[in-house]
Amino acid sequence: MNTHIVWWLVGLGWIVTVPVGLERIRLAGRDRWVAIAWLPVAAAWAAAAGLGIRPLGYSDEIVLLTAAHFVHAGFGVSALLVSAGLRRSLGIHQIGMGSVALGIAVARPFELIGAVAIVLALVSYSVHAGRRACGETGVRRVLLVVSALAWWFPMVLATGWAAGRVGIGWIDRTLDEMVAQHGAVNAIGLVLAGLVAHRTGAPLRRPAHAMSLRRPHQAVLAELVEAGRGSPLSVSPGLLARGGRGWFLDVHTVEVGRGATDFEAAKHAIAQWVKFRQPWTTPAIPLAPIEPGVTVGYAARVWGVWWSCCCRIVDVIDERSTDGGDRFGFTYATIAGHPERGEERFLVTLDATTGSVTFEIVAMSRPGRWFVWLGLPIARHAQARFRAGAAEVLARSVADARPSVGLTADPSLRGQGSLRRR
Repeated sequence: MNTHIVWWLVGLGWIVTVPVGLERIRLAGRDRWVAIAWLPVAAAWAAAAGLGIRPLGYSDEIVLLTAAHFVHAGFGVSALLVSAGLRRSLGIHQIGMGSVALGIAVARPFELIGAVAIVLALVSYSVHAGRRACGETGVRRVLLVVSALAWWFPMVLATGWAAGRVGIGWIDRTLDEMVAQHGAVNAIGLVLAGLVAHRTGAPLRRPAHAMSLRRPHQAVLAELVEAGRGSPLSVSPGLLARGGRGWFLDVHTVEVGRGATDFEAAKHAIAQWVKFRQPWTTPAIPLAPIEPGVTVGYAARVWGVWWSCCCRIVDVIDERSTDGGDRFGFTYATIAGHPERGEERFLVTLDATTGSVTFEIVAMSRPGRWFVWLGLPIARHAQARFRAGAAEVLARSVADARPSVGLTADPSLRGQGSLRRR
């Protein structure tokens, strides 16, 4: 076995992984001691390897490998799970580590059980890191994706290796190959990349989106809105004004009333987020004020799945002209992690000449996630359905407001929509 590589891994662990890990978990409460407890164990085996001591009669190679294993798989992975807040996975990982030790010292089947337990803990971490990556940008997103994916092949090797030791394995690797393909990849790709991503800059943000099979509680939407306040936009503001190729441009215009009273009722409906009062959509409560920079949360059910998302208001239109022609509305843009990317404007206008009150929705968008590209026809249908439904509920809201001011519905109200792509 090439001991230089293993000693390099031991040194990497103590010089880089341990300081980074300790910094990341220093405010993690009592759970941090689960990770820290592995350090004296790792130090003892490293000292034994350096002094040529053979605990329990193990060979020099096994002692050295154990020293590297405890610093990365023991402390490193535990610190990663602590920093991610995955307490249950942390417990499963400890069971896995203990079982691996029993397998090496007492009975080999325990080693296989331990490998499976560690895989289960890492599956949970992989989902967590993948979700966090959706809400990040730049280097941190890359590191989280690497950390989420790097361990899969090495742990298949480890599980197959452990199975082989009880006669049911399918992995045939030398120790040198296992050190390079399992140990080094996990130490750098899983542990170090993950800890650096969790440590760099401000604390990791919760993703400003979620999926569920049930209508989300308002508490969930409130958490998403809070997370969305610290998340970047997925497009640069001003997309509607700039235009561009590769974006879907959708326009839907409906006449919802006549006169100043209907215009005020339409403004009120806009401010009350009536457009989300459809059977398959719901706004976050409390309702967001129509102000620039405000984060808006909502949920929509598409094909049986509730998608909870956030957008941010980037422009507010509130114009009153001397000739009686007024406009009111806003534009919001998608936040990182949203299934779509783009901007959408909702605008009510009072025509000074005809007295007509119109509601217009203009949107430029394209899929923001790979699965939306795969289901593009479904996504486009949902967008068109939302625009038509938003116009319908706003018109109904305006009509419902008339009795209180002694008005009746105007039978000439009409609507039209258009759809095109640049």
